[in-house]
Amino acid sequence: MAYVKELDQMDPAVPPPPCRLDPRLDAALPEFQAHEMAKGFMQQVYAAVDAGAAAQLPFRPDTVFCFQKGEADRFQGQALLPRLQQLHKVQARDLGGAAASGLTTQVFPGNSVLVLATGDFNTEASVAKSQREGYQLKHRFADFFMIGNDQGGPHLKCGVMREIDEDIGAPPAGKATGELFMKADQVTQKFMPFFYQQLDDQSKRAGLNSLFKDMSYLTVGTDLFKGQRHIAHKMHYLPPLARPRTVAGCDAIPSPAGGFFVYAHGTMLLAGQEHEVPFVDVFHLMPEGSSFWVSNGFMKVL
Repeated sequence: MAYVKELDQMDPAVPPPPCRLDPRLDAALPEFQAHEMAKGFMQQVYAAVDAGAAAQLPFRPDTVFCFQKGEADRFQGQALLPRLQQLHKVQARDLGGAAASGLTTQVFPGNSVLVLATGDFNTEASVAKSQREGYQLKHRFADFFMIGNDQGGPHLKCGVMREIDEDIGAPPAGKATGELFMKADQVTQKFMPFFYQQLDDQSKRAGLNSLFKDMSYLTVGTDLFKGQRHIAHKMHYLPPLARPRTVAGCDAIPSPAGGFFVYAHGTMLLAGQEHEVPFVDVFHLMPEGSSFWVSNGFMKVL
């Protein structure tokens, strides 16, 4: 996988091209193999979740997931199973057709893959309501997963499952606690306000450059950008907003790499538009002294 052109040849007056992965040429690359593995694995995961068969999922004792209600809806290990049983039984989940265009992936250290899965689905209730009222009603979702792959095969390490249009499920039974989880929440409460204050004001976006390093990856939509200069160039050309975005919720999970995954979702109004659009962002923060930097990230408008 390579840049369309070298960074030194990029014109700073125009948006940068993303990294391109051509399956016809790059099928042997780890990025392509990881994406294909994740696509097949996620189809199995969603088939089990949507059928109410969560017990079939490959969890480990340290697997952690967040659901609809943020920190209070965070579960670990076997405690995940009853919570997953409370989710909607889904009909016709759509990840973007056979190409799974709603699935974006990044290779992650430790023989792992990061996945952002977005799309929509029907439920028995939404199908019945659509038939009664004469219009199609679907639920949008935006889920994040970290997939490990060892001698035991692919398995879920951590994740966030979030329905964008509706907050469903029974009241949470408890939450995963401990020093690492408290630290993750504290970091999120400081990082996300700073990040969006800089991002939503075009005059301050250059202040985000120090959060990225040459080994950082950022996927915007379905386009991948690598390295501080490439990412900073892209961030500069993100569309301006009419006003600061509304963050509906944030989730934080410790990562096996020693950092934290931060998941945020909400709505934003692009300059010149009349209607807000939902967004979801995921960042992996790595500690460095008393601060953090972003090793991996996903930013997507739904």
